[in-house]
Amino acid sequence: MYNIMVKVTPGSVSKLGTAAGGIGIVLLTFHVVTYTQYVDDIGILEKKGDDATADVPLGLLLPIEALGSLLLFVAGMGGGLGARNKVAPGIMFFLCTLATIFFAGTAIYRTSSLWGEGEGQCKYTGNPDIHGQVGDYIRACPATRHEAQSPSPLGHHWNITQKEPILASDCVFWFWDNTFTLESAILSSGGNSNGGQQVAGVTLDPAKIATLKNEMLQNMDWADKHNYGFFPVESDCSNDLGATDCIPDGRTVFETIEVNARSTNDGGADKYGITIVNELPGPAGNKQLPDITFCYYWGCNAICNEYRYRINRLLHYASGAGAFFALIFTAVAGVFAAGTKSDYDGRDLLKSAANKGDLEAQSTERNKKWKPMNVDSSISRRKDSKRRVLRF
Repeated sequence: MYNIMVKVTPGSVSKLGTAAGGIGIVLLTFHVVTYTQYVDDIGILEKKGDDATADVPLGLLLPIEALGSLLLFVAGMGGGLGARNKVAPGIMFFLCTLATIFFAGTAIYRTSSLWGEGEGQCKYTGNPDIHGQVGDYIRACPATRHEAQSPSPLGHHWNITQKEPILASDCVFWFWDNTFTLESAILSSGGNSNGGQQVAGVTLDPAKIATLKNEMLQNMDWADKHNYGFFPVESDCSNDLGATDCIPDGRTVFETIEVNARSTNDGGADKYGITIVNELPGPAGNKQLPDITFCYYWGCNAICNEYRYRINRLLHYASGAGAFFALIFTAVAGVFAAGTKSDYDGRDLLKSAANKGDLEAQSTERNKKWKPMNVDSSISRRKDSKRRVLRF
């Protein structure tokens, strides 16, 4: 095996260790603080709908990234304190490689969740051959479906730019068929109640706009997390502990809305002056609930899910930065491990080479300087004249 023609000294290994340890402690602090600050929101996707999409909650991603940060820190400490040990670069290479795998894995997962176009991912709208223009009610985010539709034959798509004031919010829009905003419905209410008005290809009855407005404000405000089924209803919310853990699951009212929208001839209540053409799949009384909790969880829309959008992208960039630095440290440590070692004398790291010599060599040098000296015995009763010989 041939060494790479790179001169590796204990000083260069120590500098690499300092850099890796510094980045590692910064990343570790960031992920630990993030986890402790938002522990109540982490892992909330464990409470999902009946047909749950595959998901790895932040409760797993953040510890993996914290472990990757810890590996970088340990690699840096090992490289700094054990710089004179020839195996230090190899150990750093191994630890940094593991950190790279951890960070790259979470970065890839976050990227696919935020920008992927598959089921359970933010940019998914549905299969046109199966779901048509309206998109997939069950596994596509309402805001993503809404922005993919056009309010007019001109082909312009809906654009979500504001969520306040509430009556003009782009986040309050109809869930079914050709989506339309509450603001567009209110603006259309000045027409003839007999003829109705067209909004995004849907005919609305101006006489029933008030009822439609109340329903949309309560159950179709997509800036409100309860409409995504963020928590299931587990009690009647009548206890003294407040409603913190008792946020209604907005998806449970979808079938009721469908019944209220049907005409009286179809057994409905005809409350909104609008008929839903494409209803949720499933038999009456057991409709399939949209599995859209992930839309709020990952912050799929920058306006409607502003807070979640910001924190998830911050975590995404942090995992990408971790993968980037870990990869650099891995490459450099690998080169150092295979490089030509210089100034490695195997001496104690805590003592300078100038102050410490080879013990055996020192002993030999002292032997050469010893001189013999005769000393007469002080014991008179000895019969012979033997003498002791001492060496100094």
